[in-house]
Amino acid sequence: MLKYLILIQICISAVFGRSISGTVSDSSNGSPLVGANIMLKGTSHGAATNADGRYSIDKIPDGEYVISASYMGFKSFEKNVSIQNQDNFSINIMMIPEAIKMETYVVTASRRRERVEDAPAAISVISKAE
Repeated sequence: MLKYLILIQICISAVFGRSISGTVSDSSNGSPLVGANIMLKGTSHGAATNADGRYSIDKIPDGEYVISASYMGFKSFEKNVSIQNQDNFSINIMMIPEAIKMETYVVTASRRRERVEDAPAAISVISKAE
């Protein structure tokens, strides 16, 4: 009887797959990152973190995967994981803040000088310091 119960449990696990869960946090202060994207590369499996920084990806077949995490303003995270004979797999991710690099834009204009009150359109005056 015990053999049959073990066989049924193995079959159910194979059908429903495994799950990966954990939290995504800022490495500089430990605060949770809300809305971070977690993906298993090469598959359609993924999730986004909730208000507590928690995520869960369910129904994952056994195998080798690369889990990746991304969040605006943070360095992307990748890690190789092996899901074998485990019902639940936990990975807590600490993401490193990274400055967003953008191109420099210079805005210039040439127009005769007029008073702001006389302008036919909305005008904002910006100094060199701004």
